[in-house]
Amino acid sequence: MTRVSKPQWALTWQVIFSIVVGLAMVLSNAISIEYIPNYKSDMGPEYFGSPFIMSTDTTWVNSFTGELYLKGLFSDVLIWGLLIYSVLLFLSRIQNKWARRIMLSLGTITFILAFAFVSMDLFIMDWRVHWNYTDADATNFHEEQYPEKRFHFFD
Repeated sequence: MTRVSKPQWALTWQVIFSIVVGLAMVLSNAISIEYIPNYKSDMGPEYFGSPFIMSTDTTWVNSFTGELYLKGLFSDVLIWGLLIYSVLLFLSRIQNKWARRIMLSLGTITFILAFAFVSMDLFIMDWRVHWNYTDADATNFHEEQYPEKRFHFFD
């Protein structure tokens, strides 16, 4: 019995789905680590990542501004995208017709919501973009940069 390979468009959509949903997971800070640094001066922002630092909290200056660090963002999206893609590969083995229809419907809704969230977050927020978090504010840190870390899970 020969196995029929998937069409190229199905693999392409799985990759696009993984990237968009991974980007939405990272930007929403749904599952993230909050890094609270030791500052030499009085105050400063807190950092978020999943697991790499990719943004500051948006409430320290204005509710619609923040710093976005591309190195951490790309790394986090890569990690979440690979995780989501591996789940999609596992789910693609399901042969039940109704289960596949339900998964397709839920996947379409998830993709639309994730795409809408990513679009709003990237275009409404006033992000100041840097390559790495140490490039933006390297003068404020001690040697032990992050004495406190908090894990956030959909809170």
